[in-house]
Amino acid sequence: MVHWKALLAGVATIIVLGLLAQMIFLFFVTGLTLLTKSHPLHAEYGRVIPLAFGLPLFLLVMGIGAALYSREKVIAYGAVVGGIATSFSLVPSLMTGRLMLAGVLFLLGGVVFTALGSFL
Repeated sequence: MVHWKALLAGVATIIVLGLLAQMIFLFFVTGLTLLTKSHPLHAEYGRVIPLAFGLPLFLLVMGIGAALYSREKVIAYGAVVGGIATSFSLVPSLMTGRLMLAGVLFLLGGVVFTALGSFL
């Protein structure tokens, strides 16, 4: 039997935590951009550091979001919630036809970490 409340609560939790994480990420990248403008030697790192900070933050949000709502420790629910929540973030890329390998890796990583988070 499908527990719709648990699925919806998991998706809503991940979306809210994801928006909070995006705000933190935006502040971080803004500061990094200001730093790279004042120190041009660090400009090449300015492209790599946001990904190195953003991906673990995203995966952490997915795992925590799944761990907060899961009660029965069902990995399949975590995978479904992860797929739904990550697909919301990929909709703009799909609408413009600009889905890249990084987007697919974020989707797969989100599903895996949400499934692992629901197991914990």
